[in-house]
Amino acid sequence: MRSLQTVIKSMCAGASIGVALAIALITLDSWSGRPADWGGFIDRALVTLCPLFVLGFSGGVKSMASLVLITLLGNAFLYGALFALIAVGVELFRRFTHKPS
Repeated sequence: MRSLQTVIKSMCAGASIGVALAIALITLDSWSGRPADWGGFIDRALVTLCPLFVLGFSGGVKSMASLVLITLLGNAFLYGALFALIAVGVELFRRFTHKPS
């Protein structure tokens, strides 16, 4: 039961980190007062860390509101799944390397 709770906590933490990351990068991307030097870095980071944001460039999504919603949900699912897989791996490692005393 403890390991399931750990995986669920990790999944929730990953989802919240993914959403926070997407919000921060989309906000920086749409901020008009940013220095010109940051433009390329922010664009690359946004495309790399928020892969569903690319749908806006391919013409798959026309509305910016839909694009932001898809990016937020996609990041929540992707980062949540990633953190859950890491937690499962850690729990399995602990279970199989635990030496009974």
